[in-house]
Amino acid sequence: LLEDDMKMRDLNALHLRESNDKLKKEAASLKKDITKWRAKADELEDAQVQAKNLEDTLEEKCEENKSLHERVRELEADLEKRRCESWRSNARIDTLQDKAHEGLIKIN
Repeated sequence: LLEDDMKMRDLNALHLRESNDKLKKEAASLKKDITKWRAKADELEDAQVQAKNLEDTLEEKCEENKSLHERVRELEADLEKRRCESWRSNARIDTLQDKAHEGLIKIN
């Protein structure tokens, strides 16, 4: 009976050691997974910061673009105004040249 009891204890101890070894391996595997997922979380956090920075940069560039478009509209309006002034000046010059030519014809 004592011998059977000892064999049973030995078997139980062996079984517990095997279970313990198996649990240690699972724990080590889980620690590796946790480390891997933490690294992925850090990468994701970095990517989110980069995305936020890019959004901010994009917003700044859009504001700059709006300002540039407004400046282009102002310059186009100024150019149109100058064209009109140029046409009027050219028309006056043509009129003065015509009058000068008529005056010369009358003098001759």
